[in-house]
Amino acid sequence: MNSTLVIETANEILKQTYGANATIQELLPLATRSPLSSNNTDLVCFTSINTVQQCAIVKKIDICVILHQFNQKNSITHSCDRNETTGSPVVTIYHSDTYSSFKLDCHQPFHNGDLTFAPIKDIVYKYNVTKTRHGRLVNHSSTFVISIA
Repeated sequence: MNSTLVIETANEILKQTYGANATIQELLPLATRSPLSSNNTDLVCFTSINTVQQCAIVKKIDICVILHQFNQKNSITHSCDRNETTGSPVVTIYHSDTYSSFKLDCHQPFHNGDLTFAPIKDIVYKYNVTKTRHGRLVNHSSTFVISIA
């Protein structure tokens, strides 16, 4: 790769700033909830066939997931991930020449639906993380991961 191109690309990335703290503060109420306890055991998620699924039990970290895959598939899937090892809700955006995706892992009941996903996409767009409201990253061949905790 040409060193001039690398320098120009790095400078372009540095020019594009986003308010990390403000972004997280706006995302928090959309993706987090109080920890599961004996009095708070319900984590229900949407599935891709518009049904509801129990996704958590006490002392087991499970998450609701919504994944928007762009390019050839351009599909949105809703699921419960019972193998998740992280305790924090996460927004992950990936973009390359061949595949792009926008994913939310969350702990709020019913928050892996379109009514949550659209505002999250709007927030990251508002803070210049994405170049479109649909969720495409500003920079090609990049990944953006933000843990909301």
